[in-house]
Amino acid sequence: MQMTLSTGGVSARHEGLYLMVSRILRPLWAVNVSRQVATDNNKLVLSGNCDTELVAAVCTYLEALSNFLRRNMHLLVRSNQNDTQAEAEEKKSLDALKQLVFHSLEV
Repeated sequence: MQMTLSTGGVSARHEGLYLMVSRILRPLWAVNVSRQVATDNNKLVLSGNCDTELVAAVCTYLEALSNFLRRNMHLLVRSNQNDTQAEAEEKKSLDALKQLVFHSLEV
């Protein structure tokens, strides 16, 4: 399976995955997801400040993407002895994206 590299040095798959993750997480980036609230004894605690339906929708999409990445990461990155520097950097970038998706689901 050959990946063609775009002018930026990364494949269209790479760009597409990053675009997808940004579109999934964008609704949460646009709002403050927590706020400080004073309790009865004047202690400050963090409280959720986000619509639960929005968080549930984002988690659903992230879970689907996470499952896709677990099953298909080997298709996205070539593991080859003759990898170029650009392919090695793309692999590192996709691994970081995978970790972002997994960490976002945990949080």
